[in-house]
Order: sequence, then C-alpha cells, then structure tokens
Amino acid sequence: MKTLFSGSVDIFMQGPRVLSISEVVSNFVECNHIGFEEQVRILDFRRESLQVIRHALKTGDGSLFRQTFAQPAHAVIEKFPDDQFRIMLYDTRSSEPEHVLWLAVGLDENFPVYDYLFYEIVPYEGEQFAVLACYHRPPYGREVLDFDEKWSNVYEDETHTLPEGDVPFYISHLY
Repeated sequence: MKTLFSGSVDIFMQGPRVLSISEVVSNFVECNHIGFEEQVRILDFRRESLQVIRHALKTGDGSLFRQTFAQPAHAVIEKFPDDQFRIMLYDTRSSEPEHVLWLAVGLDENFPVYDYLFYEIVPYEGEQFAVLACYHRPPYGREVLDFDEKWSNVYEDETHTLPEGDVPFYISHLY
C-alpha cells in the first residue's frame, strides 16, 4: 500500500450521480465511486456526513448529501498493489484547502489541465469517462469548477484531449 496524499482537500463531485453508498456503520459511511465499481472505496468519518446519511435513511430525503459530502476534509488517499484505492475523509479546520479531490462521472474526452498529484481515468458509458484525481488548486481562484453546471469541466484555453486507444492510462502530469 502506498499513501498518495494526506492533507486537506476541497471535494468536487462532477456528474449527475457520482457515489453509491455501500455501508453505514456507527463511525463512518462507505461509498464507492461510480464508474470505478469497487476499485475506489471512500470511507467518510466526518460527523456532518454521518448525520446527513442517517437523516436520509430515516426520512428518505437525501437532498443534503451532495452538498454536505463536498465540504472540505482531511483526506488520506491510499493505493494498493492491485490498483484499489481507499480514500479516508476526516473533519478538518481548513476552510480553503490548497488541494482538490475530484470525483467525476460522465466526462467526455476534454480534460482540464491542472497540477495533478495523481489521477486515474476509466471508461464509463459509451464515449464517457470516470475520473478520480487530486490536484493543486490553480492560483487564479478558489472556484475551480462551477458546482451548479452539469458539465463545466474545461476552460477553453486549458483543455487536453484524451488520446485514443487503451484506457485506463496513467500519467502523473500532463505537461
């Protein structure tokens, strides 16, 4: 097992449905990143996430989950020799982390150019992709991607097109 990252992150989920909840226990919620099946396990130990999930299970109202899950967290991201990932999220005091944990489903071949610590890309439905990435927040602003726009995944002057051929592929940096 290799620790890829440990530190505070903003969490950005992109796509209509990014996570599936697989287990709720007393002190954490376990989710899977859709598109990666069970290759990416997310264990969320944050108090507010647990409260929102418990509320959703009791009432059937999960409307607050996405917004709550996207709050800053201390993340420990581990990769195992079998290409499995475990992401553990903990409460943090950081309100503006320097890094972003990006969980995306349904991207096309346009891929933004950031200073990536790591990323994984897998094919999703049709010509689309699912992405797991962690990158340094760009210096030009806190709002990297518009949370309300369904597919605002590129800046016109900073777009990289994925190569044709075998996917997934693994590149540590795009430059």
